[in-house]
Amino acid sequence: MTAGVDVQRDRLEASIWAWGQDRQSWLIEHRILVGNPFEAAVWEELRGLLGETWRHASGHRLGLAMTAIDSGDGMTTAEVYAFVRRAGAGRAIAVKGQDGLRAAVGQPAATEVRRNGRKLGGLKLWPVGSSFLKGETYGWLKLERPTAESGDPFPPGYVHLPIHAAGEEFCRQLTAEQLVARAGRNGFRRLEWVKTRERNEALDCQVYARAAAAALGMDGWGEDRWARMADALSLPAVEPAAAAAAPATSAEPPEPMRPRGWLAPRSGWLS
Repeated sequence: MTAGVDVQRDRLEASIWAWGQDRQSWLIEHRILVGNPFEAAVWEELRGLLGETWRHASGHRLGLAMTAIDSGDGMTTAEVYAFVRRAGAGRAIAVKGQDGLRAAVGQPAATEVRRNGRKLGGLKLWPVGSSFLKGETYGWLKLERPTAESGDPFPPGYVHLPIHAAGEEFCRQLTAEQLVARAGRNGFRRLEWVKTRERNEALDCQVYARAAAAALGMDGWGEDRWARMADALSLPAVEPAAAAAAPATSAEPPEPMRPRGWLAPRSGWLS
């Protein structure tokens, strides 16, 4: 699971997405954290979100593997950098869109963090192929849902949008841009993403969550790694209190049975 965070003048918006082996994705929830990004309170709320867990259909509770936060707004860049540095490189990354990048993410570059003129240290800034990822997402959204009669699996890249998490406004924001051809400086036409409505935070958050997954290396994970994660989810989920109260035993645990194909059952990602 990864999260993408968009920074606005009066709030932070965060989308939590789960990912499968063939880049299928499940929207878990979209949350709006109301508050001034120049004050600490809303960032503390985001810090709490990074520490939350969600119950998987197997009974296990899973947390966020990585969170990507947009730092492209020059006015709030310092606040984003400061938060990412405090959160740690293993939990959050600062990203900045680059329309010309023909990949999900590029190589991160070291940058210096300053706040109120004072040096706080350094961090890595990740370039994100915004145009590339929007095209990828729109391609996935066009995939046909298999019918119950056919019994076919969902196609690779299929985007699962549960009703409880994706209302009409979210879906409108997710499809709030279109690719159009415009004349460039040298007379050559170039393709550019333009908004068809004012609100597009859901699309931005999805792009950042996808970038977070790419920064983790998900696109290069082989079958063995996905199989190990599936094996872990196939083991019985034990709550901490129950584990502490359980008597010690020397019996060997049964060999786990790996689910076929997905980390999540087709009926839904969450229980």
